[in-house]
Amino acid sequence: MMMIHDNNSKSNDTTTETTTTPTTTTTTTRRRIDSIKEDAWIVLVDDEESIRSAVSQLFLMNGYKHVTTCQNGQEVLDLLLELQQQDQDQQDQQPVDDDLPDCIVCDVRMPIMDGLQLLQRIRQNKDDQWAPIPFVLLTAKGLVSDRIQGYDCGADAYLSKPFQPTELLAIVENLLLRNQRWKQQQQQQQQQQQQQQQQPTQQECHNNNDNNDDIRQYTRFT
Repeated sequence: MMMIHDNNSKSNDTTTETTTTPTTTTTTTRRRIDSIKEDAWIVLVDDEESIRSAVSQLFLMNGYKHVTTCQNGQEVLDLLLELQQQDQDQQDQQPVDDDLPDCIVCDVRMPIMDGLQLLQRIRQNKDDQWAPIPFVLLTAKGLVSDRIQGYDCGADAYLSKPFQPTELLAIVENLLLRNQRWKQQQQQQQQQQQQQQQQPTQQECHNNNDNNDDIRQYTRFT
């Protein structure tokens, strides 16, 4: 079974946690996942070219069509800022979450800007547009304290190298499903708010019509 390793780490310094993936999945859920994967945009961040190549190929070979690779956190931040600027330039349109990555898979230890620094910048985004992006940390550091630090920064999942490719795929699939449900809930809430805002207007129109009827009746009898 293939394992993906960090070339800078020693096997004795890391521990690998394995997650049992269900061997059977309902057809409906499987189709839903496959549909999400075709449209999902995955951003992979690692300073090692071999890791970027192996993991990006892993995603592409398992149904993902859009994978972007970056060498450090600053490249991802620059990408997000560029997307944000494009949204701001389109004055007649509201920023949409569909323009953002659907999941970021990121190494922790990198030059220029590491994974934790990038994660903090994303979670602390002033307009919260980036905050919901699912974020998976990959690291050769397997200490519990390191995991706690990652979760404290807002990581959705934390995977130690070397890791089972199937485990990473399962984690990303679950995060994509969760994010899709969240987006659907947000859309439903927005629709409900719009309906609630329209109701007073409709009531005002109804009241105005009643008042007009009263005026016509009054003038008829005077």
